[in-house]
Amino acid sequence: MKNKIAILHKTVGKSPGWGKDPLQFASEVFSLRDKLAHGKPERVVGPKFRTRARATQYIIRPELHPDLQPQWYRKITKDWVMEAKDRFTALMIYLGRLFDLHESDHILSSTGGLLVDDEKDA
Repeated sequence: MKNKIAILHKTVGKSPGWGKDPLQFASEVFSLRDKLAHGKPERVVGPKFRTRARATQYIIRPELHPDLQPQWYRKITKDWVMEAKDRFTALMIYLGRLFDLHESDHILSSTGGLLVDDEKDA
């Protein structure tokens, strides 16, 4: 992903700023995508119990025990998800502006539309 975005920047003679949004979000979301699509088994160790009943009691409500979740998974909170839409839109607008595309161009191409500027064609 970074290579593709770097190529887009190189094409227009600019340098990507990975340390801040919107490119920081690109790094986050692609890292998450990689973990979901290509994740490796992770060992998550919880406390030891003397009886099966106590262990079952513990795991029956995993949301009460975030220590049983991988570290990367804990970052996916409701707040993160709610902010992701706006951050994604900002990323797409940013990438479009590199090539002087209208800020809604990414939406038009996903719905089959085409934005035409008659003044540019004249």
